[in-house]
Amino acid sequence: MDESNIHTDTIIQAFSELAPGYEDSMQQELKQYWGINYLDFIHKIVTMADIQVGERILDIATGTARIPRRVIESAERPGQVIGLDITYAMLAQGKQYLKKSAGYQQIRLVCGSALDLPFHSNSFDVILCGLGTHHIQVPRLIAESRRILKPGGKLLLADVCASKFWRSRLGNLFIQFLVQRYRAINQNARAEAEVEAFRNVRTAEEWLNILSDNGFIHINIIEIKSRLPWYPGGFHAMARAN
Repeated sequence: MDESNIHTDTIIQAFSELAPGYEDSMQQELKQYWGINYLDFIHKIVTMADIQVGERILDIATGTARIPRRVIESAERPGQVIGLDITYAMLAQGKQYLKKSAGYQQIRLVCGSALDLPFHSNSFDVILCGLGTHHIQVPRLIAESRRILKPGGKLLLADVCASKFWRSRLGNLFIQFLVQRYRAINQNARAEAEVEAFRNVRTAEEWLNILSDNGFIHINIIEIKSRLPWYPGGFHAMARAN
């Protein structure tokens, strides 16, 4: 899987521009392509994680801190909740939301890279990542997640998912056509970031393999079907550190 096309500068520019309207954009896109609400999608991530009292939680690619906010809203007395993102503008937008409730003040936001997580080994009980993996070098992300998770710790990922059709010769040609068309119609940093990410979208089977190869067990992957045959579906993946 070639991930050399993922450029951090492009991602930072794209999401800096998107930050003020990020949550509205996610609502529109998830509704259009998967027929689900953004908040329902976030709620399922947190529910599947089954966060217990006092657990230390990290949300990777936290964006506007929607997942950490949901953890505070729904989990029973979680421990420290940290949201990490490489784009400062997204975190700045998230801080505006955190000011709206005293309960959110236990959330800590960190600007940093998922490829070199600034945390000690074996220091988290739960790691979450929603709609972020296709913009990250996945092998490094999973290896770093395994490093900082405690033995038995939980990893919950949710993002776009490639179909088996994408891996066929015809499917590959069709996807290349769609990518170039998308780039031509949407000439901005967001479009460039999404185009770069297309080759980084994995099938459910590929996710199963990479999680298993990196020391995760009890892997459960649930697929989300797309409403449009040419658009990627989605997945929720739950696994435990061995």
